[in-house]
Amino acid sequence: MEEIKANIGKYAKRIRYTSMCFIVMGIFGCALSTYYQFTARSHAMMMVGDVGLPEASREEFEVYDGIKTLTALSFFFFAKLILLGKCAKKASWKKKSKFTKKTIRNSLICLLLLIIVAVLFKKEA
Repeated sequence: MEEIKANIGKYAKRIRYTSMCFIVMGIFGCALSTYYQFTARSHAMMMVGDVGLPEASREEFEVYDGIKTLTALSFFFFAKLILLGKCAKKASWKKKSKFTKKTIRNSLICLLLLIIVAVLFKKEA
């Protein structure tokens, strides 16, 4: 029995560290996605090379639209990473099998919704 409790403590500690890494990576990714969302036009102008023109060309608009779509999608992915980290942290604190099963089910539902959003963005782009 003591060996089982030691293993539970060891794996709970690993899950806490992993969940903290997920949360930090998610926050960092959300910040970068937001930054690129707001600076998409300047990045599109640099990629196409039409820096001096006041109006947007067709190629610049397509690059701009692609950047906006990908940054919105990456923002949702990183927000999901934060959510997974928080759920894993709660599961490691509670150490209950029912709560863990509920957390896994909720994260799978969120992952399915994220896949649906990705498919919709793919059809848009």
